Amino acid sequence: MNQKRIYFFSLFLLLPIFAFSQHEHHQIPPSAPVNVEPQPFLAHAIRLNEALSFLGSALSKADQQALKALQDKPFTNQTSHTIQTILDPYCLALVHINPEARVKVTQGAATPQLMQNGWTSFLVKVKNEAGVTATLEPESANAQPVLHMASYPLSPRPKKENLLTPGQVANRFLEIEMYNNRPLSPNLSGLALEYAVVQIYTKDSGKREAEIGFNIGQGTQDIGFRSSISVLFSILPAVKVKFDVNDDDGSPTTASFTITDGIERVIDESGKAINKRNDVDYRLTTAQLEFRARTFGR
Repeated sequence: MNQKRIYFFSLFLLLPIFAFSQHEHHQIPPSAPVNVEPQPFLAHAIRLNEALSFLGSALSKADQQALKALQDKPFTNQTSHTIQTILDPYCLALVHINPEARVKVTQGAATPQLMQNGWTSFLVKVKNEAGVTATLEPESANAQPVLHMASYPLSPRPKKENLLTPGQVANRFLEIEMYNNRPLSPNLSGLALEYAVVQIYTKDSGKREAEIGFNIGQGTQDIGFRSSISVLFSILPAVKVKFDVNDDDGSPTTASFTITDGIERVIDESGKAINKRNDVDYRLTTAQLEFRARTFGR
């Protein structure tokens, strides 16, 4: 059999799965700089930049150079202030944990722009007056499941009261998660100030308002609706990509394409262990893992 070459042509190159606002920011007054130990804070900022680069959401070249230059200067309060000046414009949210470990959230300066059918990375600035080392968790009513809940084990079919209305499905247009893998830690460090990475996926396009909050455990949200923010997102539409697949003689042929984001976001480590066989669909694996976690707590 003659070896075949496959040619493909797209109207546009695939857009990156991750977008990151770098130059356009809201006209929100910058938060007052926080004094924090400069040496560990700078080490944290360097790891943060490495994580963002790995995610395809690197800081601008100018900001990366400014951050790198701080490594050759004496450690002072100005070091930590400069780091905040560099990173604050990338923050979607500012989280304040008071001495009683109550969480208050305000909106940051990053432009709230998402990409349909893609993940967008933002920073979250965490002022940690309580010095807690818990896990920072995101929450949003707009990120709830869009599938009906089954009545297992009594019935595989959902109860009538568990059926979702079209309006509920339309309002659940987000997925939101914190990036807690290396080189970052899943828990807060306990520093008076640090940054975290939150990642948001959406299936929609256009203007959408979402309520986004954060907590460090059930019951830690501040009272008076101060533990969440309402963000009006501008969501860029996904671009259809057409492939024209031809054999080496120009005649039509078939091909198989696997397009990933490079870090296999759709499955976690346990999913990868189960998904070693090529005949296992990752979507089935992921659904099984989520069902197992919800039903049996593992």
